[in-house]
Amino acid sequence: MNLRFVLLLFCALSLGAADWPNFQHDARNSGVASEANIALPLKQAWTFQTGAAVRVQPVIKDGVAFFGSTDHKFYAVDTNTGKLKWQLFTDGEILCTASIYKNNVYFGSDDGYVYAANLESGELLWKKPVIRQAPPAMPIKDFQRTEQPLFPHWFKDSSMAMDGAAKVTSQVIRAPLLAAEDMVFVGTGRPGSWGHMHGYDADTGDLIWSRAGSVGNLYRTFSGVDDGPILFAGMLFWPDARIEAIHPRTGDLMEGWPEAKLYTTDGKAENFSNQIAVSEDGLAVVYADARHFPHSGRPPAYWIIDLATNAVRFNSLSRSTRAQHMQSPLIHGKRTYYVHMDPKVCPQPAVVCSDIESGAMLGMYRGEGFPLNGSLAMAGGILFAISEGGVIHAINPEPDGHGLELLWKHELKTSVLGTAAIASGKYYIGAEDGRLYAFSGGAEL
Repeated sequence: MNLRFVLLLFCALSLGAADWPNFQHDARNSGVASEANIALPLKQAWTFQTGAAVRVQPVIKDGVAFFGSTDHKFYAVDTNTGKLKWQLFTDGEILCTASIYKNNVYFGSDDGYVYAANLESGELLWKKPVIRQAPPAMPIKDFQRTEQPLFPHWFKDSSMAMDGAAKVTSQVIRAPLLAAEDMVFVGTGRPGSWGHMHGYDADTGDLIWSRAGSVGNLYRTFSGVDDGPILFAGMLFWPDARIEAIHPRTGDLMEGWPEAKLYTTDGKAENFSNQIAVSEDGLAVVYADARHFPHSGRPPAYWIIDLATNAVRFNSLSRSTRAQHMQSPLIHGKRTYYVHMDPKVCPQPAVVCSDIESGAMLGMYRGEGFPLNGSLAMAGGILFAISEGGVIHAINPEPDGHGLELLWKHELKTSVLGTAAIASGKYYIGAEDGRLYAFSGGAEL
């Protein structure tokens, strides 16, 4: 058996059966809970009130939900009672999804710091700033691209302080973190600037490596649910204008693995991509979305790439430059599900089901009322979508020849810019009213 896939299997078995420890559940960003004990209809179990909007996806382990809020605090809440276990304060809004590894939880803040805390006690283990330039002792051959200046206009409007040999900048952390293999992988950026990828030591918080990404790629306006890293078969992948396999410990490109530039069907290279999700057998679903470059005149594109060979299996260009791929794809078996809006096909965002090997569309669910917004989540054979207007949609993921069938829906009566998680038979979603909502299955509202 291929050693890389043995490693993948080991990582999958290491996840608790009832946990949701990372953005979109796992290091592949599959979006599928490993349990099957959630049942419709859902009922509200509890809510937890914070001081401002909750726009992140909670991560969950051993009956505790961990999440940040725009009130600058990071919370640990008991999933059985909805009661606070502990909280930490930061100096900025928290708009990135945390990651759980071993006995710690890792998160970032708009204050430009990465934090590590003990899961049980909330003890702050370390707090490290995002730096613009690596210390002189660190090899930086891959840190800065030579063909374009790094941060050409930041010095006029960015507060900067000196920290030894490194300059601390006001980069923000909004992409989901991923902690694995004794490392914490962090994406940072700022509008109009280079995004950066960083690898920190999970135990000490020491910065091990940094790489420059494409303009603005690791920065998002709202919840930062785009542009999280993928760890698959011992290789780290980050959404960018090129798909590169990065060594997770060194930040170097993996030898013998050529980079794949992403092209639209008209042969023009894209400048960026959105979230990547990877199937169990190594097929990556990749989006490039023109909504982040609205004046580019390019419609969004959709790829399926075989990570074992770096070959593009499928490449599709949307019909309209106004089309959008909304947040992250979800992969289940041989199918991928994503929220897509194309004015020439459907004026409102719809959930699309496609074959992951051929890219062929198998079915579609057109939501009613408010447009669908957040990333999808699946558990117990039920696909869940959330609208910006706060309506939860439970959908049958099996196409029936007429599309995807709505099974149940519920309105929260508040808007939502976050993304849901599912664990231990409960559905969790943060909202603009500052609450984290928890729903349990199997009873009437």
